[in-house]
Amino acid sequence: MYARVVVFLPFRSKTTPLFDYSIPPGIAASIRPGALVLVPLREMALPGIVLALTDTPAVPETRPIQSVLYPDPVLDDGLLDLAQWMSRETLAPLHQCVQAMLPPGLRATVYLRLSPLVDTAPPDLPDPAARLLETLIQRGALTSAQVKRALKGVDVRRARYYLQKRSLIKVERLLRLNIVQPKVARLARLIAPRAQWETLLEGLRNVVLYQGILEFLAGETQPVEVEVVYAETGAKSYHLKMLAERALIAFSHEEVLRDPLAEMIFTPDQPPVLIPEQQAAWDAIEPLLQETVSVPILLLGVTGSGKTELYMRATAQVLARGRQALILVPEISLTPQTVHRFAVRFPGQVGLWHSAMSDGERFDTWRRVRNGDVAVVVGARSALFAPFPNLGLIVMDEEEDTSYKQSRAPYFHTREVAAELARRRGALLILGSATPSLEAYARALEGRYRLLEMPQRVMAHQ
Repeated sequence: MYARVVVFLPFRSKTTPLFDYSIPPGIAASIRPGALVLVPLREMALPGIVLALTDTPAVPETRPIQSVLYPDPVLDDGLLDLAQWMSRETLAPLHQCVQAMLPPGLRATVYLRLSPLVDTAPPDLPDPAARLLETLIQRGALTSAQVKRALKGVDVRRARYYLQKRSLIKVERLLRLNIVQPKVARLARLIAPRAQWETLLEGLRNVVLYQGILEFLAGETQPVEVEVVYAETGAKSYHLKMLAERALIAFSHEEVLRDPLAEMIFTPDQPPVLIPEQQAAWDAIEPLLQETVSVPILLLGVTGSGKTELYMRATAQVLARGRQALILVPEISLTPQTVHRFAVRFPGQVGLWHSAMSDGERFDTWRRVRNGDVAVVVGARSALFAPFPNLGLIVMDEEEDTSYKQSRAPYFHTREVAAELARRRGALLILGSATPSLEAYARALEGRYRLLEMPQRVMAHQ
């Protein structure tokens, strides 16, 4: 068995670097489509994604995969198929489409490594070049970042070009893959009964401080993060270490989810009564949520007509069937108010996905979506590539907004990819707008989209 791997190159390529590799027996169980692996290419070791498995390689000789970089596949079969569709439709190289779908924090970065090719520096070198070469001779190969730190104030780029032109150094473009790790908190808990405190604290200075730490932990029913203990008691790591050595407290570790909504409190609300125009639109939408194949809906409603309420009712129907919902909004309108409405209606079930979040927050959301722990994702364009195992609804609000167009490679329009994703997953796509794009409106008039109109504002009926 061989693996066909899309290799991530440290330089731009117009054609997809797709190579076949043999699979060593020791890692064969972990090699499947979507797996993130490290493979040899020339003299480099580069990361890549397994695209497919094959019994017959495309070349007579292959090299073995070196290792598996992540325990589980980072892309499922559905996303791999979607990447190939995007490549065909947009004429973008397949590797660009695949890389756009990688989990947050798994982005590959290019760096330069400088190595000396001589043992001594020639006497006629200008000062910047001489200092760079002497540094490399003394310390060995360095990355460009390391060189800049070692030679502050030196024009490293000009010196590098000069030495490279004279064949005095070798400059290699390499690729590094930084993988975000789960956040792990260190916890402390009380393990000694109060009757033993005085005996176990004997010989310690500042007993009052230690007693305060123990009193604080005694008042907690669960282990407490050590940072919280520090903040509440004025303790330092040394104090907790001493208490642990005397068997008064014990440490443990626990994974902490990085969720920007975790500290917020949402009080569930009840759906309002629909006005006639809303009810007519909902009567048309509701039966389509039960179908596996349906045309997209263009929900044309003036501002204030209550489109968001229909989005939430559709979401509730999908969740009741054990499926998931993706709510896409333009990046500029991803406001707390937008998120709040969904979080209030579906408390504890909503995840965020947008560029203002840290890689760690998005990576944890990615894992929760993949595990089915998040039922609703409210996000911007890139949320399309979240690993939903059971997607039943895609809402694209303000579908005419230009931020839905990807402005860098691979170039795509969210509307087209969302329609294809919905078709492949058997999900319903709702495009909402007060001023729809010409493309969407024309398709609705042609019958390729189903047009539903809500010309009245909700407040006009009150």
